[in-house]
Amino acid sequence: MKISNDKLRGSFHGKYKKTILSILIFILAFGIRLSYMKKTIVPNPFMKDSGVYLSYAKNLVQYNTFSKSKGPNPVPDNLCETGYPFFIAAFLKVFKDLNTSYAMIIFTQIILGSLTAIIVFAIGIRFLPLWAATGAAILTAFSPHLIATTSYFLTETLFTFIMTAAILIMAEALENPRPFFFFAASFIMGIACLVRPALMLFPVFIIPYVFFIKKPPKRILVSMLLILGIITAIAPWELWKKSRTTIIYDKSSLFSRALVLGFYPDLIYKTDSQKGFPYAEDKKYDEMTSDLGLAFTTLWQRAKKSPMKYLNWYIAGKPAMFWSWDVLQGYEDVYIYPVKNSLFKTSAFAGAIHKVMKILHPILIIMTMAGFAGLVLISKSGGSTSQISVDIGLLVISLLFYFTAIHTILAPLPRYSIPLRPMLYLGAFIPFMLPGLKINKRD
Repeated sequence: MKISNDKLRGSFHGKYKKTILSILIFILAFGIRLSYMKKTIVPNPFMKDSGVYLSYAKNLVQYNTFSKSKGPNPVPDNLCETGYPFFIAAFLKVFKDLNTSYAMIIFTQIILGSLTAIIVFAIGIRFLPLWAATGAAILTAFSPHLIATTSYFLTETLFTFIMTAAILIMAEALENPRPFFFFAASFIMGIACLVRPALMLFPVFIIPYVFFIKKPPKRILVSMLLILGIITAIAPWELWKKSRTTIIYDKSSLFSRALVLGFYPDLIYKTDSQKGFPYAEDKKYDEMTSDLGLAFTTLWQRAKKSPMKYLNWYIAGKPAMFWSWDVLQGYEDVYIYPVKNSLFKTSAFAGAIHKVMKILHPILIIMTMAGFAGLVLISKSGGSTSQISVDIGLLVISLLFYFTAIHTILAPLPRYSIPLRPMLYLGAFIPFMLPGLKINKRD
């Protein structure tokens, strides 16, 4: 009886400690984001993409129409995904005034960003030592990129929160393999796709792994549920949008532009001192975006003239750019749009966090790659007695590889790697879990 009581007491203390840590992580994340919002000014918060999202939201509220048009009688179109405009529209509907709505949206994003840090902790404790899970959560709380994007009228914070929540549910599915959890994880991924469509193929991406770890007939069922979940989330909104659309934008042209944009080695910086876009000086650019056959032919011709240049671009250059610290196509450093009085420049504490995180960034990437190598070696050796930990670790890293692969094919703009920071921080601690895994020897 004493043993049972000890176990019960240990379990209680463990849960108590995790609860306290979760609260502290939230306070840290919320505090620095709130300080950033109070000190940092975004002079033009509705420029470029932000202005487009706002137009869609206004038209939804005023005319019940999904359109980026400005002025009365907007014509419905299908250019934008529905998720973020509906998110904005909900606030405009409640608060009416734009300034109040804007403030409440940013405050809500602060909460979502802070909750993301807790979700990272919840994922981490499923496969990492407690201190490592805490470390990953603190890195998420203090990530300058995640903090800065919180104050923008952009999709990053909402998408990061939803995607991270989906990974938590998928981790739960691996730990407790009930079909419902696989469906729920895929469904939440579908919700994330309504904000940003890049996650669309990830459930399909992990199906081969599901076949590897699951025994028949569940692996068939799980695979079907992974596809069904994301379709169930996306289909109603896409059908709704299609039924109301007058101006139809060819989404394939958007894909073509992203694909062709990725053809240009170095993409943005022509020299160390001059920022430019090579595609803007290419007379064939517009023609290639409308004719993929011509695009591939032109790429092949150019690659034959400079094979090493293009080989290096696709193998090393694109992944390196995608994971670079500077946003590059944005304002500077971690900022997508210009800011004034950034907390990272006015506060010594925040400035120190920025410097440390910038130094750690390449180290964290290397550690994640090392962790992946370790997990692969364990799997090839016959697996581990803690196989669930290995499975969740591979899930985390698979998301990083998935997005890297997508943007190695398309344009490797660093902004698109910002929502992956939580998974990067979890992946960086995987090497510390490897010594504690006992290897199952193959017969």
